[in-house]
Amino acid sequence: MEATRLDINRLMEQRASIEAEIEERTLRLNAPGQPGMQGSLLDKEGFPRSDIDVHAVRTDRNAVIRLTNDHKAISQDLEQLLHKLHALARESGVTVAYPQQQAAAMNQSAVDTNGTVPAATVSGAAGSATTLAAFTSNGTSEQHEDKKPRLDAAAQPQSATGVQSAAAAAAQPGSLRPFAVVDEVA
Repeated sequence: MEATRLDINRLMEQRASIEAEIEERTLRLNAPGQPGMQGSLLDKEGFPRSDIDVHAVRTDRNAVIRLTNDHKAISQDLEQLLHKLHALARESGVTVAYPQQQAAAMNQSAVDTNGTVPAATVSGAAGSATTLAAFTSNGTSEQHEDKKPRLDAAAQPQSATGVQSAAAAAAQPGSLRPFAVVDEVA
């Protein structure tokens, strides 16, 4: 598994250097007065343009095309190695984490008991009086003149069985349901 990680890191470095070289050559080709990847290298009379270095433009175009093909090949190899790494991790029961994910996991205050980091933490549910708009089951928002949500009388808890009556009201079609408020997303 460690050899696979080393191969992945090596390919990622190669891909980054290729991307940097493609960017450099593309900027040179797209500079003001330059023809870019598709512009003509000939003037109106059919002679090579005298205001550009035709050989350098042809060399840069060729290099961009070659490097793009190399980038695609490295990306495919990288994809295969990532599949292999995750398959090995699944078989051995090891969680695969990358440096960015490990740093984020260290900063997270909420870590599950099995060591995984949740995608989001919920701080609470919005109550009926605190929301400006109540969202119905079909995702639409109902808002009134007084900026308070309209709730059915059955949705208001009236007694010790308020939770049960609220659940019964939520089961009715068209009734309003509270939604969760998410503090942070990983």
